[in-house]
Amino acid sequence: IVDDISCHYNVPRSSLNVTAASKGLIFGPVKIILKNGKALDCMSFSSQEDTNSFSRFSDEQGTLIPPISQVAEIQSKAKCMIIIEKEATFRYLVSIGFCRSLQLQQDCILVTGKGYPDLSTRQLVKYFSTHFSTKPILALMDNDPHGLDIYATYKWGARAMAFDVLNLAVNNLELIGLRCQDREDFHIPTESWIPMTDRDRLKCTAMVRTCSLDETPGESQLVERGWRDTVDIQLTSQGHREYMQLLESDHKCELQALNAIGPYGLSNYLTKKLSKYLS
Repeated sequence: IVDDISCHYNVPRSSLNVTAASKGLIFGPVKIILKNGKALDCMSFSSQEDTNSFSRFSDEQGTLIPPISQVAEIQSKAKCMIIIEKEATFRYLVSIGFCRSLQLQQDCILVTGKGYPDLSTRQLVKYFSTHFSTKPILALMDNDPHGLDIYATYKWGARAMAFDVLNLAVNNLELIGLRCQDREDFHIPTESWIPMTDRDRLKCTAMVRTCSLDETPGESQLVERGWRDTVDIQLTSQGHREYMQLLESDHKCELQALNAIGPYGLSNYLTKKLSKYLS
C-alpha cells in the first residue's frame, strides 16, 4: 500500500514518513554515523551507546541496516562491498573472518538483504555506490533464477519502485557468482547440483523472452522507460546467457555447494573471484 501511494504521488517512500522494520545486515570496516549523533561500528560488535536501537546482536549476525533517512554519514576504508543473497552465507563468511582474512589481504564490506532486499538495504548500497564510486560493488548469488532476479533488483530496480529508480538502482553492480560456468571451472560435484523445478523453468523462459540484448540502460533511460514496467527485467547478453545455460543444464546450484569441494570451498572461490577487482 505504501509503495502504491508513493508511486501515485511520484515521491520516495521516505517522504511519507513511513519506515519499515530493518531487515538487512552489514558487517565490515564501516562506521555509520546517525543523525542523532550515535555511531554504529559495523566491525567492533558494539555501538557507541548500548541504548541504540540498532545495536549489534552477536558476532555472527552483523549490524542491522538503519533507514537512510536516519544516516548522517558513512565512513569506510574498505576496498569493496559484497552483496550476498542469503543470510546463511553472510553469517558463514563473518564467522570465518573473511572481511579481513590474510588470504584476501584487503578489507571488504559484507551486506545481505536476506533474499529480496528491503528499501533500507538498497538505499545503503546506493549510498556506497554514490559516495565511494571508485570501489567495486559485487553480487554473490545462488546460480538459479531467483538469484539472478535478486541481483537485477539491486542493479536495475523493481517494478513496484520504478518511479524511484534514480535513488535505488546501482548500475555499477557486478555479478561475480555463482555462474553456470563456475560449476565446471571450480569442479563442483554434479551431486551438489539441484534439478530445476517447473517454476524455475517458467521463470527462466519468461526472462529469456523479455531480455533486451543490445545494451545496459543508463539512468536517464531507466526513467524514460519506466524501468521494469514494460518488461520484467532487462539484461546484458551475459545475463541472457546465464538464463540460457540454466535451461540447457536443467540444473541450478547454490553457493553452499562450493563447500563440497573442501572445508573452505566458498572462501577460496570468493578470494579467487575478488582477485580480479582488488589486485
